Amino acid sequence: MKYTNGATSLIASAATASAIVLGKLFVQNYVDEKNIKKAQMSEDQIIKLLKADIVSRETSIKLKKETVDQITKEIQEEEQRISESQRIIAGLSCQVEENLIH
Repeated sequence: MKYTNGATSLIASAATASAIVLGKLFVQNYVDEKNIKKAQMSEDQIIKLLKADIVSRETSIKLKKETVDQITKEIQEEEQRISESQRIIAGLSCQVEENLIH
């Protein structure tokens, strides 16, 4: 359940990305200097596709960073719980030893 917000963000990211899938495919597979010169698309259209790709990637990076931050926070909380449990065990072990001695 802890990862629900991260999963929701990733799903939203996927939905956003799917809106420009064709543009991304074009950018990834056909845009290089040689192909731009041969393109059936105007330079303005190519620029729009490239800008959309940039926005999509920036959004994806932001969501991934948020997910990493959330997971890092959860790891720190779990490590703190482990430390507290180890401290309690150490205290109880000392009491058990004292009871055996007396």
